[in-house]
Amino acid sequence: MTASTVLLHVLATVIAAAGLAYSLHMASLAWAKFVCLGMGVGAAFELRRRMHSERSWVKCRLAAEFCRSALATWGLPRATNLLQDLDLPVVHHLARSLRILHGRAAATSPVPIAEFQRIYREKRIQDQLAYYRRQEHRALPLLQRLRRVFWAATIIAMVCVALYAMSLSMHLHAPSWLQGTMFDFLPIALPVAAAATISIISINDLQRRVARYRDMQATLAASDAQIAYCNTWASLERVVLRTERSLLQEVIEWHSLASFSESH
Repeated sequence: MTASTVLLHVLATVIAAAGLAYSLHMASLAWAKFVCLGMGVGAAFELRRRMHSERSWVKCRLAAEFCRSALATWGLPRATNLLQDLDLPVVHHLARSLRILHGRAAATSPVPIAEFQRIYREKRIQDQLAYYRRQEHRALPLLQRLRRVFWAATIIAMVCVALYAMSLSMHLHAPSWLQGTMFDFLPIALPVAAAATISIISINDLQRRVARYRDMQATLAASDAQIAYCNTWASLERVVLRTERSLLQEVIEWHSLASFSESH
């Protein structure tokens, strides 16, 4: 919805630039600009209206990921301080309850080390690897397309401005249609389009997300190889806790960014 607000304002600017460049003084264009701006404002108000439910969803997502991490370590012979060490006030009581439940379950239903290794690698590491691969495959093409649009719009705008400056300096007279398009319309519309692409990249946090997804894939692949060669509970627990801390740190980072974006 935030991106749609940006795009609607860009569209209103492009319509205004076309009217000025081609001397199109028509009521339909004026109403089109009004509709674009009105829809942009409406999207902004709708975004603010949904902020409360979005905040609740972010908290529930964070709690769900903490529960997934706890369930992933459920077969370890002892309850760990993984969740308490993160010291996140939002899920403090949940973390304490999970640790108590894990301590009781570990004493009553121990799991063989080979079985735990198999389940953890299949249900946790491979599942998360597939998730981060999917996310990268979704975010990377969009980031690449937006970057191409930015550079194309910027370069074409610079060429148009350079030609306009040369025509003024050399007292050249271009045809009216060429002057309206290259000297009036494109130097206004293209920089706005380039700025919009940068805004969309920032709104969707694409650069950080792509880098984070790749880092997490490398971390999980290394953990998967290490777990396969663990022969004792002590060595296995170290690798598992390190893996879970990496996964939870990514979730906490997402929670911080999501909370920050909602407050604005």
